[in-house]
Amino acid sequence: MADEMTLQDVECCDAATERKSHHSDKIKSNLVSRLRPIEVQIRGVKNLIDKN
Repeated sequence: MADEMTLQDVECCDAATERKSHHSDKIKSNLVSRLRPIEVQIRGVKNLIDKN
């Protein structure tokens, strides 16, 4: 039945369990550094829109 939850579903979504990362610290750092210029570009576009 679609309404039944398995034990695995409950463990996966339990708020009391700590969420584990699938990526190493090096990969996370690389991703964050790649996101920074994108954030700056988005802020620039937002500022252009706000000026009009």
